[in-house]
Amino acid sequence: MPKSSRNISRLKLVAQITPHVEIDDVRLLRLSARLYANGDADAGRKVRLHLSTSSHCCQVGTKLAAEVRFGMRGVQEQDATKRVVNLSAVLELSYRLSKEIELTPQQLRAFGKVNALYNAWPYWREIVQTTVARMGLPRLIVPVFRVARPKMEQARSNEGTNSGASPRQDEPGNITS
Repeated sequence: MPKSSRNISRLKLVAQITPHVEIDDVRLLRLSARLYANGDADAGRKVRLHLSTSSHCCQVGTKLAAEVRFGMRGVQEQDATKRVVNLSAVLELSYRLSKEIELTPQQLRAFGKVNALYNAWPYWREIVQTTVARMGLPRLIVPVFRVARPKMEQARSNEGTNSGASPRQDEPGNITS
């Protein structure tokens, strides 16, 4: 199935769930950060970010739990072989369903790749901002989360950005899932 069709299918599945879901809690389960010796503050000014994400959701009665994993690898813009910083985090999001409905595995996967990731994104951005500052590096900005649009709509838009629920892996700064 083409990526744009997969995105549309995912969004349709999520649309069936979202009217019945409320977020209850967000917890940081794991955090790992490493500053490399060649990652001095001056090199940090021109850092190319490579981001990755994954998620897993499960349901127990009227409770939904999502585990969202984030990864960030920063390399020197001038020399991609020189790592500056690595950062990873796992967040757990707890949701409650307004009524008892049994979600399919496809709905749970779609919810994890779209809603859970979208809900966790601001927490991830804050983790990156504060951790990188504590490492003595200049600010690194994690891009805005965007749910990928179907290709026809993208062709009409001049924005040309493609990050979010089904991002491309071939460009630095984009998110992979």
